[in-house]
Amino acid sequence: RPLVRWALDTPDLVDAVARWNLTWTQPATNPMWGLFDMAMVGTLDGDNDAIAAVRRMLLTLPQSAIRRCDASFGANAGPARFGWGVPLSIPLAYDTIHGTLSPEDRRQFCAWSADYLIRDFLGLVAPGYYKSSGSNGTLGYMTVALPTILAIRGDPNVPSLEEELKRCISYFEATLHTAIG
Repeated sequence: RPLVRWALDTPDLVDAVARWNLTWTQPATNPMWGLFDMAMVGTLDGDNDAIAAVRRMLLTLPQSAIRRCDASFGANAGPARFGWGVPLSIPLAYDTIHGTLSPEDRRQFCAWSADYLIRDFLGLVAPGYYKSSGSNGTLGYMTVALPTILAIRGDPNVPSLEEELKRCISYFEATLHTAIG
């Protein structure tokens, strides 16, 4: 319940979420990591407040990512830093509450996800993925891109993500070979 109340009651959610990972003790850190938990509670318990909280946070993400590009964030400015450690809970939460979202909400989230969580993240790791396929950051970006593809694939207005899916699978195989040998 505290995460749901926070997501519903925070007045400037865009700014709070933009700061979510400046330190791991930011007010938005736990709600960001808890998105999937809130989505599950909302779905399984029929908790409309939990679903509304997840919806509000998901629809805030594009604006928060843009806000994070502001120069006032200094070395922590930019989409790569906003995305550092982005939790897997984002695509899982979207997939869980998908049926409760309006077509416009889904279009907005899918457009941002295709560009940012998939294409931008893959662009960040592409130059050195095979050289460092087992590293924390490299793996982190890819492990959000792959489930995001699976979560939004098939939604109306989502472009073909077949090439991105192939690249994610190739990266995932490289990571498995690094980890297992």
